[in-house]
Amino acid sequence: MSWREELSAQQQRYYDEGRYQARTLADEMRDGATKHGEALLVFHSDTRPGAANVAEMHRKSLALAGALHSLGLRPGDAIAIQVPNWLEGALAFQAAMLLGVVVVPVIHIYGPAEVQFILRESRARAFICPRAWRNIDYVERLERLDRSALPDLQHVIVLDEDPPSGCLSWRDLEAKARPSFAPPHVAADDVCLLIFTSGTTAEPKGVQHTHNTLLAELGRGSTMPTHGVTLSAFPSGHIAGVLGLARLYLNGGKTILMDNWDASAAARLIEEHRVRNTQGTPFHLHGLLETAAASRRDLSSLTDYLIGGANVPPALVEQAQTAGLATYRCYGSSEHPTVSSGTPSDPLDKRAGTDGRLLWSYKNRRRNNSEPGWGGARPIVLPPSMASDGRKSLLWGPADSDFLYTLRAGPLQADSFQTRGPALAPPTSIGESTDLIGANGDRILTY
Repeated sequence: MSWREELSAQQQRYYDEGRYQARTLADEMRDGATKHGEALLVFHSDTRPGAANVAEMHRKSLALAGALHSLGLRPGDAIAIQVPNWLEGALAFQAAMLLGVVVVPVIHIYGPAEVQFILRESRARAFICPRAWRNIDYVERLERLDRSALPDLQHVIVLDEDPPSGCLSWRDLEAKARPSFAPPHVAADDVCLLIFTSGTTAEPKGVQHTHNTLLAELGRGSTMPTHGVTLSAFPSGHIAGVLGLARLYLNGGKTILMDNWDASAAARLIEEHRVRNTQGTPFHLHGLLETAAASRRDLSSLTDYLIGGANVPPALVEQAQTAGLATYRCYGSSEHPTVSSGTPSDPLDKRAGTDGRLLWSYKNRRRNNSEPGWGGARPIVLPPSMASDGRKSLLWGPADSDFLYTLRAGPLQADSFQTRGPALAPPTSIGESTDLIGANGDRILTY
């Protein structure tokens, strides 16, 4: 069976089991505006602070979808957004989802070379960015783009009242808004997000997500809480930032988004807004604990801290526990946002020493490199939490990604905790280190 046939069969099984549904993010956003329209979004920024409730966001985004439509964007077209966690970026994200346009998030620090590559590869028809933010002059970066190599790019929208020649301002875009715009039909299996990896081994690769793969992550298989005040500090161009932005339309709780990480500001926001849930890397958590101790900020409301994105020292989780923060680890990637995760109620040794349990859409999979279609990649041993079968999102990535696979014998138990590291790999001909290899033979990372 080819991977396309296998994907089709797996999709159908997920529909049969109710894991996939005929609903889109646009549907969830529309319903969220009705169910919890008063839920507040706070955009914390020294540069561009803002706030809006979910109902107001939906109303403005629907009109903005009409503006994008008037520029000629149609379902399946791509729009690149290099905007920090600001109101305008959130509106553009939702407007694109309503219009059926594919969002291409761009990390705010990416310079002309990276942006040129992403705009070219995505064939983006529109690009939104600030004029300047912090120490970054985005207009100067725009001027360094080779527009002759970007034939698909027709519109550049700059968040400034005086945009460069040939660009639109945000006000120009809003002037084209159509409050009565009727959005087109969008299918649940349509691609809605194209997010580029960091290019650890080669050029960045675009990972495609559909409405179904993102909704599966956001709700149907998630361990994240669905109530209480949430603080989101991940950059909007990162998959975790995208999920934080999308999640706020679904859950109905107050959400605070930070455009720049500042541990002192985060501690103050947690205390003032009685934040219950947040996520971060070890860098974020370490800074938060140090700042809270030094400033005597009250973090007692924070009962749920999901940590990942880098190697997590068990001692840091134990330190957080001493401070009263129930911290638990997870593992994921752009292709698989959350492969495994713990919960706040897990025993401390499991929260500190493992990456939690495999989520519903992942399983251990044994592959043989002699199978057709595997490109001759040599067999490798993966730690269990890496041995996912790609069913939720990886097959929607570039064709040369394919599955990750493992030679570890025997299935994992659904409730087993996943640890990572070279000690887990049994002796192989590869040697002491373990290479994680894609089906095209590229080395992704070494343990």
